[in-house]
Amino acid sequence: MAHKKIELLQSKQNLPVIQVEHDGHMLPIHSKYNPVNEAQRFIEANAAQLKASDHVLFYGVGLGYHVKEVQMKYPEKIISVYEPIVEVYEEFKKNADRIGVSIEGIANQYVEHTERDLVMHLSNFSINFAQRVFLLQLPIYEKIAKDEYSNFTELYRRFLKDKYSNTRVEAKFKDRWAINMLMNIKSTFETPNILEQKNNIFKGKPVLLVSAGPSLSDEIENIRHIKKNGLAFIFAVGSANRALIANNIQPDAVLSYDPQSHNHMVFQELREKQINDIPLLYGTTVGYETVQTFPGPLAHFVVEKDKLTPILHNVQSVTINDSATIANVTLQLLYKLNVGKIILVGQNFAYKGNQFYAKGITRWTPKEERTGEEPEQVDGELFEKDLVAVFNVESVHGSQVQTNPTFDLMRREMELYISTLPNINIVNTTIGGAKIANAPFQTLESIIQHELIEKVVPANWWEQLEHHGRKANQDKLLNLEKGSQAFPKLINKMLEILTDLETYHKSMDIKKIDTILKNFYARFEIFKKNHFVNTLIMPVIQYYESKFYSDLSICNKMPVLTEKLYASVQIYRKYLLLTIDAYQKLAPFFHVKVYRPLRVSNSYKYYESTSGIFHFEGNWEKQVLEIQTNFEVQNTEENEEEKKEIELERYGFSVDTVNSETQLIFKFKGTKLQILGANHAKELLELKVTIDGKSNLVKIEDTFNKELYGTFQQQILFEKLNLKNIMHEVTVEIVSENPDFSFMGIAINKDGRAYHIHEVERIEDLEIGKRIRCYYEAKYNTVGEFSGLGEEIALHLSIEGTPEPSGDFYFIMVDENNGNKKLIADRNVQNYISWLELERNGVIEGNINLLKNLPNIISLLDGGNSYIEENNLNKRSKHKVLPVNNEWNNYIKSSFNWNTENNVSWTKNKPEKGITHPFNKILNNQINNNKISFDEYAVARGGEGNNFTFQIQTLIGKGWGFRPLLILK
Repeated sequence: MAHKKIELLQSKQNLPVIQVEHDGHMLPIHSKYNPVNEAQRFIEANAAQLKASDHVLFYGVGLGYHVKEVQMKYPEKIISVYEPIVEVYEEFKKNADRIGVSIEGIANQYVEHTERDLVMHLSNFSINFAQRVFLLQLPIYEKIAKDEYSNFTELYRRFLKDKYSNTRVEAKFKDRWAINMLMNIKSTFETPNILEQKNNIFKGKPVLLVSAGPSLSDEIENIRHIKKNGLAFIFAVGSANRALIANNIQPDAVLSYDPQSHNHMVFQELREKQINDIPLLYGTTVGYETVQTFPGPLAHFVVEKDKLTPILHNVQSVTINDSATIANVTLQLLYKLNVGKIILVGQNFAYKGNQFYAKGITRWTPKEERTGEEPEQVDGELFEKDLVAVFNVESVHGSQVQTNPTFDLMRREMELYISTLPNINIVNTTIGGAKIANAPFQTLESIIQHELIEKVVPANWWEQLEHHGRKANQDKLLNLEKGSQAFPKLINKMLEILTDLETYHKSMDIKKIDTILKNFYARFEIFKKNHFVNTLIMPVIQYYESKFYSDLSICNKMPVLTEKLYASVQIYRKYLLLTIDAYQKLAPFFHVKVYRPLRVSNSYKYYESTSGIFHFEGNWEKQVLEIQTNFEVQNTEENEEEKKEIELERYGFSVDTVNSETQLIFKFKGTKLQILGANHAKELLELKVTIDGKSNLVKIEDTFNKELYGTFQQQILFEKLNLKNIMHEVTVEIVSENPDFSFMGIAINKDGRAYHIHEVERIEDLEIGKRIRCYYEAKYNTVGEFSGLGEEIALHLSIEGTPEPSGDFYFIMVDENNGNKKLIADRNVQNYISWLELERNGVIEGNINLLKNLPNIISLLDGGNSYIEENNLNKRSKHKVLPVNNEWNNYIKSSFNWNTENNVSWTKNKPEKGITHPFNKILNNQINNNKISFDEYAVARGGEGNNFTFQIQTLIGKGWGFRPLLILK
């Protein structure tokens, strides 16, 4: 803010000129001779940048001669002005008409009346960074408003940089946030909300917010003392839990909200050590793998980006803003929990010595810094690449410490939160860390001596949390489903209208164009009010939403009507295609993971196409239903690695065919039947559905474009009601000449049951080729229990396995010897389980009576222990497993029937010593250099080409699983 003495003069051309006092002298802002010519030359000198911009922000408006020139020469540009001298701005408004400046044509006018205005104004303007903004400042302001100009440019660059950083994050994780929210919705109904507790056990209590900075290592003994005596709650964020666990200190809670799929690895030590009494407080958009695999109790809080959870819970949820770091998320959470004091520990926001993290937190050496081909681990140490963009900031001690742009952004964000949270009681105990404004430094030792003097943490505190156990709001759920179903037809119609507008835009048939536009705008309003669109799609395209309206505002300034109309059509089409992309990714997850399991009034029971109850004849292929997330990054020339990064998210499977005269057969006992699937061919789909010998010809006219809407579009292709409640045999035959059909499954009445045609319910009815249903339940990396042989207890387990299974699968009988029946599971019943864990539980050689109430043995298949290469080609599918007569080769003949395409299964074998891995050079080097022993490996089978491979016995992964072999005596 600057208050200056000013005076108004007349130029030689009798135009007003303003002067401002500076250092005892009056300096003119414009030329005293000819301010118009001066403005024209100034604008001409910046013509290239002006032409390349969408939006011009003038810093220093003076009387606006240069603003007028831009309005005249570039009428399509959006214009904003920023004036740091209040008196100058008043004269600008008074003389605008005389000079010819259109005040109405200025989108934003900012004036610094107080010191606080700068942050507020730039925060308000930052939404326009979605456009190409050109900052054009009058050079004289570097003198007459030196301090204001310096503060402005520094903060402007910071806002621009932060906006760029946030945009990269938004673009990178936009799909992931939404998918996690959908995948985690089941957990939010099964776990307590930490911010919905009537009995707030944290109120008034001290909490250590422990981060993973290098200074954490200095406080281990102090934290141990606090933990031992329960003097404060210890909340570990990020990787801090690893440093604490390495020092045998269990935090009172760990917190996470990172949306990335690998985030669950932060808690790997907890799983490996089977520590199951530390609760996880998670944000609802955290990587769903973290929630699925966490070994301890769970509680959640709703993140601001999550628009779905509050709607379905039908409550006014307290939400936490998304932040650059989990520490800042936790800071907000603790404030809303009304804790007595927040004590920052290990919150360096900087390097310390040669440490990036605290000791006990390993880092993998980047490829360019390795001493050999193999990856190496260091104990929290810095790498050379960490030092590329370092700079100094003030430390808590008043000296200087090295930091990087990411740490600095996190620090400034924390300072912002602290400044906006009234009456927050926070101290920073991080020795050698960066100074955090309004978080005074105090040693943890002194806090222990003077403040932490009594026990405040109750044992097993999480058991006191209230869980409301509410059901999903069924009206909102149904509205979302209806919105999802309505989306394709709405979009198709709007795209047709845009095509019509392109046809008419040159004709200048104003009446016709006006009629078409009214039709389009009416449908667009319906589209924007669609529940699925505004709840799920809009948060995903939030960045593009601001760009969309920005582009429209620029387009509306175009003077030529035909060009304006054509440009508008392209802007709307691009926007609609973006919403289609989001719909393609989110609709399947919503339908399968949210709508179907939470729909209480649904009277149907669903059987997926890969559940195992269907017998397929002819050419069918299982298709993995997945979406591809392209991480979009601005300025990709500087980010080639991120530009290429792709992540696939899987939500299920379908069974597809493009051949006629193929069929599927199943049985069911019940009164209702729906056949579910989608027609992707451009022509009519014809099905012959035969129930108990009576045939129905079904013609499906609706078709879904795979490129636009993905492979998942679940239509009800056939429905039959009021059947007798008896066993029915059903055949579905594809009779179309050129089908492109995705079979998704069936639905029957809830109290019915579907069967495979070779399924039996009694052990005595088993014979080779028959199958029997079984239930399996287990925790992460723990052998569980089998039960309910022959019964239907739950839905079928996914054919790719699950970390904590609770569902049915099939045992298929493959052999009989001396009265003992040999059966093999038709899928991996569990993934994320190590061979070593199976061995510990006796499964490798055979665990007696793991299946309840029956004399039985559960073990693994013999999968061979060696191989020979064929044609000397060292490829996965070019080798022969030895010994040839192993159980896997003898029985697992069809990948389609045994679900081996996307998974491998542990076998009981260890590899024969002296062989090499068929496709893993690094692994072979480790073995040859005696870094790893063959005794540490086990054989696994499956995957591409029914592969033979081996892997370290402690491996816990998504693609490695437990396929049980059952011997019934």
